Amino acid sequence: MDPLRQRARKLRNVTTDAECRLWQHLKPRQLGGSKFRRQFPIAGYIADFLCHGLKLTNELDGGQHGEPATYEQRRTAVLETRGYQVLRYWNHDVLLQSAVVLEDILGVMDSIQAQSKSSPPQSSPALCAREAKSNSKNNHESEGSDP
Repeated sequence: MDPLRQRARKLRNVTTDAECRLWQHLKPRQLGGSKFRRQFPIAGYIADFLCHGLKLTNELDGGQHGEPATYEQRRTAVLETRGYQVLRYWNHDVLLQSAVVLEDILGVMDSIQAQSKSSPPQSSPALCAREAKSNSKNNHESEGSDP
């Protein structure tokens, strides 16, 4: 098993009170019907709570990881370049204002779902290039043929 997965497994086994509280609301699709994973390795980092389907991560801060702010900023930037939205909450907010945190997460989830329903799927750049090449070829062929 690679070191990142080993670290993720270790983090899952040693949770903070805040992580435990939030996980109680995120596990088995309890919040908005979306599946979250806890302490999940992605892009060389470990996301506290990750929802692949919505490309959303919830990160809890409070000094438990012992990583400097620049590390957190770099991790956020990497996840955002991969299309993930990163939400951050302080441990004490999760513990003392759980309902507010959950409402915020659910609001973002609803917003992401609404955007995905209103936006048609985008073609991949490779497909767009093939279609453009095909259209260009068809246009040249039709220009050269006389009725």
